[in-house]
Amino acid sequence: MFGISTQVAGLYIYFSDDPNRQYKIFGNQLEFKKIALKEVGFKYSYSALLVQALKALGKENIKPEIIDQFKRKIDHKLYAKIIQDTKTVSEWIYTAIKQVCCD
Repeated sequence: MFGISTQVAGLYIYFSDDPNRQYKIFGNQLEFKKIALKEVGFKYSYSALLVQALKALGKENIKPEIIDQFKRKIDHKLYAKIIQDTKTVSEWIYTAIKQVCCD
């Protein structure tokens, strides 16, 4: 969605507050993964997408060109909402979000 990867999904992961489970359905791997509420309990969908994208990239891979890519994909009208919505995430993720959501 953010255009930061050219890979095609081979595994579908859904976050849950239940224990981890995996299923194979019609040849596709489906996984339900337990995750902390502070990483998914957001009011806005772009908040959750941004947090998960940053987390998947990892702290060491957050470079200026990645920040710019996120900026191009998120409407600047959502910046303040996303910053407010993600205050509970890890410090490094919140720092990256503030870099994305500054004008």
